Order: sequence, then C-alpha cells, then structure tokens
Amino acid sequence: MQNTLLNRIKSNDDTLTECTIQIPDFDGLQDTDDIKDLIEAMHHNTAIKKFIFACADKREDIIIFIANMLKINRSVKDLNILSVLDPDLVEVVSDAIIKNKGLESLHLPNLCLENDGLDLIFRALNANKRIEILELSVLHNANVDPTYYFHLLADLLGKNHIKALKIYDSLERGDIDVLIDALKNSKSLEKVEFFAYNGDIDLISKIIDVISNQNISELSTLNKFDSYEHKLWFEDAILKNENILYCIHSIEGLIGIDYENDGLQKVLQIRREFIKQLIEDFKSSQDYSLLDYEMLFKHKAQIKYMAKKEGLMDKNEVDKFDSYIRAKIVEDRFGDNSYLNILPPELQNIILHKLHDNDVSNLRDAYYEESTSTNVSSSMFSSVWTGVCMLASSALNKALYYSQNSDKGNDVER
Repeated sequence: MQNTLLNRIKSNDDTLTECTIQIPDFDGLQDTDDIKDLIEAMHHNTAIKKFIFACADKREDIIIFIANMLKINRSVKDLNILSVLDPDLVEVVSDAIIKNKGLESLHLPNLCLENDGLDLIFRALNANKRIEILELSVLHNANVDPTYYFHLLADLLGKNHIKALKIYDSLERGDIDVLIDALKNSKSLEKVEFFAYNGDIDLISKIIDVISNQNISELSTLNKFDSYEHKLWFEDAILKNENILYCIHSIEGLIGIDYENDGLQKVLQIRREFIKQLIEDFKSSQDYSLLDYEMLFKHKAQIKYMAKKEGLMDKNEVDKFDSYIRAKIVEDRFGDNSYLNILPPELQNIILHKLHDNDVSNLRDAYYEESTSTNVSSSMFSSVWTGVCMLASSALNKALYYSQNSDKGNDVER
C-alpha cells in the first residue's frame, strides 16, 4: 500500500491532491525510511495541494523532513501539522515557513512552546504574507503567557493579510482586549472561528464587538450561555451585521432549542440567496452600465467570499468583477476614464489598480513596460498617456490632501 502511494507521488499522479501521514496507523507501517521516501518524493510533486501529518508522539526526524520539503515544494497550499510542535522543532519549522513560496493555509493546533518559540512562529507568519488561512492553538501545558500570545496574534492581524482565523485557545485565558480590538478592526478577515466557553457577560459583550466587523462573512463559535437571553443577545448582534452570510453557532448549557427552525439560519439563507442573485446578474450582464453598482459595491466582499466558497465564479469572472468595481471607483473620483477601454485589459488593470489605491509611483514605467509587451502602438500610447497623467495628477493631489488632513486629525470623506 505504501509503495503504491510512493509511486503515485513520484509519478505526479494528478488525481492525488491530498496526502496524509498518520502515525501509528500509517498503513500499518512506522518505518522512518519509508516515510522519509514519501516526503522526499514530494519535493518536486506538483499535484498534491494538501498535506497532513498527524502523530501522537514527538517525531523530530519527520518534522525536519517536512520542513526541508517545504523549502522546495511550491505546490502544497494547505499544510496541517497535527503533532506536537515544541521548542526543539520551532526554529526549523519557522524557517521553512519563511522560505516557502506556495502555502496559503497553515494549521498548527498543537503548539507546546515558550514565549521565545512563539516569537519565531509569528516572525515567520509576518514574513510570509501568502498565508491567508491560519489555525493556531497553544497547549495548556505550554509555558506561555496567554496575554503575550494574544498580543502577537493581534499584531499579525494588523498586517491585514490573514483572511480566515481559527483560534482553539479558550478566550478566558489572559487579557484578550488587544486581540478583540484586532479582530474587530481587521480589514482582511473574512472568517473567524473561536471558543468563548463560559457564561461571563463581559466576555460575551467583547465577542459581540468582533461580530460588528463589517468584513466578516462567516462566523463559527462555541459558547456556553447561562440564559436564553444571552443567546438572543448574541444572535441579535449577528443579525445586525448584514454582511454575515454563514454562522455555525454551537451552544452548550441550553436545551430545547429547535435548530432546524432557527430564525437566525433562515435570515442567513435569505441573505445568501440575495448575494447569489447579485452574482448571477453580474455574470449574465451584457451591459455593465445597467447593473446596480451601488448594491454591488456595498456587498463586494460578500460577493467575492460566497463566490469562492460555493464556486459560483471562476478566477476570470472574479477578476472581471474586481476590474468593474475599481473602474467605477476611479470614475467616481476622477471622472470619465472610458478612453482606457482601447487598451488591453492587463494594462487597464494596472492603471485602475494604482489610481484606485492613490498609488502612482512608477506608474509610467509600469505603463510603458506593459504597453511594450502587449504591442500597443506608439500613437495609442501617447494619446492615452496624456489622459492617464491627468488622472494621476488628480490622484496625487487627493492623496496629499487626505494625508495633510489626516495629520490634523480631521475626518476626511474620500
């Protein structure tokens, strides 16, 4: 059985997209050399997208093999290390995370570290901005200051590249105010899962602050409430955030609740149907000028999240949606830019993206380079560039205005 798997990895079998090594039940084998052969075969495998290593015991030798594989393999997108990760291994794993060029999802639910080890892990997570999905848990027997851990996590969330976060650690441990603020204010976070395993009213109120984050589309919680009123209070907060589309809401401490007829789930289903209709309207439109731009803009984050989660739009359609929103924003700020339509889509995207972000640094170089690669004629280049310069000048003036007024503490409406 193991040889068959090894051959499939070596032959780059495109039907093998997930590989799991579980000890001691790995096909009845525990031989380190056999496992090493499998992991080494993955160095240049491009088919496997998800890799899981699960071991009840500490296996330093195998973790080192996995770390070396990660420095080479760029195709594994989802990594799960379900064995205990202790101080002896954290440096080699964090180094591999920094050097890896492919990971998008990382699951480390068994961290048994001290504060120095956490520093290494979070240094790696801050360095590798490709990682968007993160699952972490520090074991209760770890010699870690929970407050320090929450500060590191809050700092990471402030970098705004984590889109989905699962925290297995009970939020009752340590001072969580700084983490709550980071969860509430994150601009990238789309999905959050956490425990709030007590009936403490102050903790519930803090978590309700997290629910107010308008970027979150999916929420998963495990709560223990002392009263039915607490449950209603919590669910009312979810309903008030119109952007939440999915909620797995597990409750302990209350009985007699009919989840099949749960009013919260019915409301979320209606929301999803509405977003799905917006997606269908955009995909089927032959004339974007007839679309309800304000509604598409208001729900752009939910449209992209649901489209990805349920496979309602392919990458090309998502790119078209992004370009449409950016073009409308630039048009609202700087006036008509329809003359850009004579340019290739790649070049339009470069200009619109930079103007959307008020970033015109190196705009001419980027414009010229893309124009050359797409064979834009010199006359077209010159005529369109004049218009781009006008837009760029407006972008610079507005960016400077925002900066100056921000320094004065004024609330400037962009």
